[in-house]
Amino acid sequence: MIRSPKGYVDKTDSGWMAKPAPLLQAPVHRWFAFPHSYSAALVEKIIDAWDLGPADRVLDPFVGAGTTVVVAKGHGIPAIGMDSSPLSVLVSRAKIADYDPDGLAGEWSRVRTSMPKSAPRVPPHESPLIKRAFTRTAWPWVVALRDAVLSVRSQTNRDFLSVAYLRVMREVCRAVSDGGWLRWTRRRPSGHDLLQRMDRVVGMMIADVRSRSKQARAEGGWEVVQGDARFPPESLGKFSAVICSPPYPNRHDYSRVFAPELLLTFCDEDGLKQSRYASFRSHVEARPPNVPLNGYSPPSRLARTLRRLEKAPLTDRRVLPMIAGYFQDSFLVLKALRGHLRKGSRLAFVVGNVRHAGVMVEVDEYLAEIAERLGYRREPSWIIRYRGNSAQQMERFGRSPARESVVMLKWEP
Repeated sequence: MIRSPKGYVDKTDSGWMAKPAPLLQAPVHRWFAFPHSYSAALVEKIIDAWDLGPADRVLDPFVGAGTTVVVAKGHGIPAIGMDSSPLSVLVSRAKIADYDPDGLAGEWSRVRTSMPKSAPRVPPHESPLIKRAFTRTAWPWVVALRDAVLSVRSQTNRDFLSVAYLRVMREVCRAVSDGGWLRWTRRRPSGHDLLQRMDRVVGMMIADVRSRSKQARAEGGWEVVQGDARFPPESLGKFSAVICSPPYPNRHDYSRVFAPELLLTFCDEDGLKQSRYASFRSHVEARPPNVPLNGYSPPSRLARTLRRLEKAPLTDRRVLPMIAGYFQDSFLVLKALRGHLRKGSRLAFVVGNVRHAGVMVEVDEYLAEIAERLGYRREPSWIIRYRGNSAQQMERFGRSPARESVVMLKWEP
């Protein structure tokens, strides 16, 4: 048994809540899930612990696939989600929208009827990645279905069908999102059955809408906007709670993991690179924003870790500035959030410690210390599980379990 450090509460019996698997079985959540997402049950546990209700207002500045805002809406708690990824905004916005299930069924029937009877002639995509991702027989159907869905006039219905399309598209794609990486397979799907696959997914999603429609409709405000958590707009207003999970500093680049989705519906290769460079510095290609870091200096424990990493046998020397930048970006987020918090607001950051070249980076501890310097009060944090290390790390440096925690803070200026 691992002894919990001071300032932490052992909640490892809830470790399953930190995994995305439950989302894949839960209505609405299952429409589209991100790797390494926490479950709806973890958000429920935090909401219950804080006794949040309709008088509160929740912010998730790293909304991902929308778990926090969907759960908040289920409780009738007003909430706003924000993310720099247009894919996250689309998926989350679709999950919290109110729908007419019969209208959705009719819309899909119209889209389906508009599809060609045989594979249309379409030009190849300019992106080498997309060319590799689809067989020559699948590509025309992927394009035809995308264009038919994007022609839907109602944004609400278009969002719904777009999420279904992106899920189905991956079923005939040779690239698979495998955790934090994009893995290539040898399969060669023809794509001839793309409409039948879409029928199945749309049917599942409409069934979820019908089930939700039977519940009492919540009254309040729910919204998802595109934006950078380091620079939230003033228009967001004030919040009494923040529940979120910043990306872990484990080098996983979600602009690569979801490159097929982004390139097919949101941007070209240049746009994808620019979003990669501008993202939160949790991977080695992200670049520092051009803003001053007034008031920031690394906590002493982080400074020691950075010195150890400087001497460590890193296979990629870009990891060192990535780790330093990760906490600079965390400082910017915590600093910016202060202007959006009511007095007594509670904050929960789901984070995971990581290990590079045998050096453990205690993300939870460094984040909490940065927050305290900014005037937040640290509250007992939850240890929700211990994760293993990569096979390469264990082979070279042995096994050293990494904490996954919910860092709890309170804003009382």
